[in-house]
Amino acid sequence: MWAPRMGDHYRGMNHMRTWIIGAAALLAVAAAPGVASAASGFVGATYSNTDVSHGGSDNAWGAQGSVVFSGSSQISFELDGAIADGDNTDTVTAATGHVFTRNESYLFGGFVGISHADSSTTWSAGLEANKYFEAWTLAGAVGYANNSDSDVSGWGINAQARFFPTDNVRLQANVGYASIDFNPGSDTAWTAGVGAEYQFEAVPVSIGATYNRVEFNDSNFSENVWGVTLRYNFGGGSLHDRDRNGASQSDLVNFGSLIV
Repeated sequence: MWAPRMGDHYRGMNHMRTWIIGAAALLAVAAAPGVASAASGFVGATYSNTDVSHGGSDNAWGAQGSVVFSGSSQISFELDGAIADGDNTDTVTAATGHVFTRNESYLFGGFVGISHADSSTTWSAGLEANKYFEAWTLAGAVGYANNSDSDVSGWGINAQARFFPTDNVRLQANVGYASIDFNPGSDTAWTAGVGAEYQFEAVPVSIGATYNRVEFNDSNFSENVWGVTLRYNFGGGSLHDRDRNGASQSDLVNFGSLIV
């Protein structure tokens, strides 16, 4: 059996979170059909701690941002970007573009993304969909990613449930699966996680926390990832409004998770 080196795993995880921890596809949200809207989104700071089985832990600090705008009454666009630098890992930069249609009941669209670390670049693409209920959102994405520099490729699927007990409190849970080809080997992985975000009433600033666990089935390798975020939200209202009308889904395929 192929036994990957820890360095290979660490680098693989940096490239793979594009489809595992929050992805396997990316996301998007925009203004309601028929309503022309100004751009809205968020910018923020991130911190994460990654504890790797048999490999110690790593702290990373970064920044992220997302903006959504309408191209027409039926089509909207979202752009996501992130950068992070770890104590023991290379600086990672990532960007994703989405195009989608959305109404009061659902969202459906696709994405193309790119992430870069050192001299290694990963491309990803996929489809995503959201189903809206009064206080719930169910979201799913499927995608494919390829890194020719490291000779790694794979596909994955991610599902997410978001619950809003109040308009400015968001609770979520996610689960995902990925199949990865590391030349000259392959593996499969599962991920599961939870998160929460709260926006203050007086100012459009929110704080959030996430936890994700990734398990590789054949390599006996896992990691625990804790993260916190501080965001300034612009052009919108509550967190519930952002979920339905703004840039709310960057963590479904998640470049925040790529760094977190």
